[in-house]
Amino acid sequence: MTGGYNLVDQPWIGVIGADGTHHEWGILQVLHEAGNIRGLDEAEEAYRVPVLRLLMAIAYRILPGPETGQDPVKQWRGLYGRDGFDPDLVDAYLDRWHDRFDLFGRDRPFMQYPGLATRKGPRPLVLADPVARGIGPGQVFVPEDGVDPARAALMLLSIQAWDTAGIKPAAEGSPSGRSGREYPPHGLPGQGMCGLLDMAWMEGPDLYHTLLLGWAPPCRRNGDRAAWERPLPPSPGPVLGRRPEGPADCLTWTGRRVLLEGGPGGVDGAIVTYGDIVDPTTLHGIEPMARWAARTRKGSAPRPAGIPSGPKPTLARAITGIIPSSSENPDVCPAGIAWDAQALDTAGADLGLSLHTMAVSYGRQASGITDIAARSTPIIPDWLTPLGGRILAHTARALTDMDDAWANYRIRTMRAAGGRPEGGGLDRLNAVRAAARDEGALDMRNAMSLLLQGRTDPVGILEYMAGRIKSRPVPEQPRNFLHQGGQDPVQALDVLHGRLSQAILGPGLSRLTDVAQAIEAGNRKLDDTAREAMRHGWTPASLARAYGMSEAALRRLRDGAKTAGGPKTADPRPAMLDARACIQTLSGLLISLCRAGEHEGASRERLESASGLSHMTLHRRLARPAEGAGDPDDAWRVWMPENQGAEGLAPHAAALAASAMAAGEGEPRLPRLLGTWEHQPRILRDGASGLRILPQTEWRLQPRTESLKRGQGQPLHGRPGRPTRLDADDDKMIASLYGQGKATVHELAVRYHVSAGTIYGSLRRTKGARGQRS
Repeated sequence: MTGGYNLVDQPWIGVIGADGTHHEWGILQVLHEAGNIRGLDEAEEAYRVPVLRLLMAIAYRILPGPETGQDPVKQWRGLYGRDGFDPDLVDAYLDRWHDRFDLFGRDRPFMQYPGLATRKGPRPLVLADPVARGIGPGQVFVPEDGVDPARAALMLLSIQAWDTAGIKPAAEGSPSGRSGREYPPHGLPGQGMCGLLDMAWMEGPDLYHTLLLGWAPPCRRNGDRAAWERPLPPSPGPVLGRRPEGPADCLTWTGRRVLLEGGPGGVDGAIVTYGDIVDPTTLHGIEPMARWAARTRKGSAPRPAGIPSGPKPTLARAITGIIPSSSENPDVCPAGIAWDAQALDTAGADLGLSLHTMAVSYGRQASGITDIAARSTPIIPDWLTPLGGRILAHTARALTDMDDAWANYRIRTMRAAGGRPEGGGLDRLNAVRAAARDEGALDMRNAMSLLLQGRTDPVGILEYMAGRIKSRPVPEQPRNFLHQGGQDPVQALDVLHGRLSQAILGPGLSRLTDVAQAIEAGNRKLDDTAREAMRHGWTPASLARAYGMSEAALRRLRDGAKTAGGPKTADPRPAMLDARACIQTLSGLLISLCRAGEHEGASRERLESASGLSHMTLHRRLARPAEGAGDPDDAWRVWMPENQGAEGLAPHAAALAASAMAAGEGEPRLPRLLGTWEHQPRILRDGASGLRILPQTEWRLQPRTESLKRGQGQPLHGRPGRPTRLDADDDKMIASLYGQGKATVHELAVRYHVSAGTIYGSLRRTKGARGQRS
């Protein structure tokens, strides 16, 4: 160990810049440029995650801690509104601990134990790294010149994160070593920290916001320290019973004693022994990326969802343990995502969010990695809200019911053909079920991806999945085996179709009834909010636009209510708008369910009874073509209000541009927030998916009294004093946007706060002017 390769300054972290260029930078430059980095540039997810956790640990150490006494949400929102870390904080922290980041430091090499030795000595680094060894049997190429230090740093983090269990060499001086061997800890898992966890985290539009999305104030603890800040343990032997001090300690946990052999010219080998053995039940509440298994009994300690190791569930089966608002027990969700759901819902929705999940499966006795499952999919913030989470949970559960229905169908057809899947015991039965699920794995993955991206509504995705299952080839059955074992293949197919229909509509169309009751509860909440506001001096004229009905309707609602004295309450219109958004979202979902019910053969009478809709309303709504039937990019409109004029409102969490387009602190963030998004007139369109989002209407925070002028209480995005008629400049702009296909007539009507007929009139005038000039 001669020193000379400091990870603060030396280039070893691959990154992708905002312009798509690729770089290798040290920790200092990465943190300075975090707001201009799209993401980490490392093809192997198992190497990318430990680097992300390292940077996240530094973020926990340089950002203000709980000792400041600030409101956590306000503090987080202030940091999230920035475009990067404060360089002075970064420089001060890294200068203080600069010598601890030297990969080959003599006294304190980075994440290593100096002077570590064993009887057998070092082994090649590529054999010590569980990821470099690969999955399953096979030869590993060992470079003669050693491993480049930049790659060796990644492998060092990989060993600490993913190392396997089993018998290891004992460090000289270890009090628990026996005959040169160190045995796995009794009663505790022996693999690396990350290998114990099924992880999930949110990724933002750039690296800075990705780190902020993992920076959860509830996880923070006083006295928390990263690995390089802690003193060396008294001996090189394993330490049992040490509890993590906080998130930075978790994220840099040294579960192994490691010492690299070599220098800046190349790393030849590594010595790896057991280090700090963690009890997984002590991580709950301070580990920001881990999913947790539901408590099996009252008072029991929560356990990470990754224990025991084995096949990992699909995203549809695991989603209720990832998204807090979709879970009956939010404690099972990763602490980072649980905080994001709370803070983003408060701060306003953001752009460019992705959901990442990763889990590693180990073989027998955790002696080798058998599978690395890493998934990434864009996600709209709708699913982080309470309403969106409940809908997501029901939809994911229905998808898994469809998957189970197909597996049961395959078992029944095998029995009908004379096979006995249970003949080999429970393992044989599980093998048949697993094979059937593998047949639909790609369909399930695509369905969840479309759902999380908001490319279609939940009912549409369930119908898509049902159609995919029905289109799968049906196994041919010999005639003499048609009723073997009491199983009829035709009857099995009918059962499958019935279960698919039930997954979409619920038993006896119960999902229609559930949604109808939720709409009724939303209407009551909206009415109660309006009554309470009018009791405190808010006039029907000031509330009509937010309420979505006429002033006369509000006056009737107010009849009999007495006006309370005292100061006026805070502006109730944002809460009313959110209630309206929920009602409109559920209304669109109800009609989609009715349309699906009709497609499944349910009569109009049954649909009327289950949904509570009148005969004429149901007939009028079902007679319309399905939303987005002609344009896949318009599928999102199912979630939009029917009236998308100036008073219309997208669901609160789907109004992704609201915070960016609001006056004040939002405007400087707009270019970064948009990123790969194309900015159209008051419309955002994702260039990759074609998803269109209508921004939320902003309202003046003042009541409208009878003495106020007619123009007050209008949306803020309208220009003051705007004439009621379009002028020549407006006509030219409208013609240009419409002619280039950048905006539809409806979108132009939203932008200029006029009717669609006025826009058509403007286009006719422009066309006539062109004809005169020619």
